[in-house]
Amino acid sequence: MDLSPGDHVHVHRDSNSLIKYITRCVSFRRVGIQYLLTAKMRRHVETNWKGIPKSQLKIYRGRLRETAIQSLLDLALVAEREPEQQLAQIFTPTTLNPLLRALTGRGCNQISARHYEVAKAMLDASVTRLQALIASDYQRIIAPSIDRDTQLLRMLPPPTSPREGLEKPLPDTVKMQREQAQKERKSISRESRTSELLSN
Repeated sequence: MDLSPGDHVHVHRDSNSLIKYITRCVSFRRVGIQYLLTAKMRRHVETNWKGIPKSQLKIYRGRLRETAIQSLLDLALVAEREPEQQLAQIFTPTTLNPLLRALTGRGCNQISARHYEVAKAMLDASVTRLQALIASDYQRIIAPSIDRDTQLLRMLPPPTSPREGLEKPLPDTVKMQREQAQKERKSISRESRTSELLSN
């Protein structure tokens, strides 16, 4: 193989380093894996549906809503039924972080009442699970305080106007958040592909 002066030769001492190099350099979708978003649909979402006629946009978004809702329900089923060894490789703080942050407003053009309601739902689920960590000897002392503070957070009404906190982040802030989130998603995807290749 002839190399031009501008070409670079990468030497890999073992298969692990080669696989990691491939996953860094190549962006691909694995054969046999069904994705929530097709490549075409992903481009539409990332470009805010630029170039899509309004007459078709309603149809596209309707399909996206139905697909996304069913995917969330399917994820709940997976989280309930799959063995822990499998779930420990799927639902981790790292893999869930991009979704949790986006659900509470990161990268969104406007923070709405919905973001606060979702945050409260997360709070309820989290408190219920974390209270199990309190040793029985301390339940009587600590639990009432946690319950009181949690109830106060639940009672906070979501803002009803921009003046009260329905923030509209600056465009530069939204852009920065989206770029950060995209890097995070790509990193998680690369790590996932690397782990799968190394395990085969």
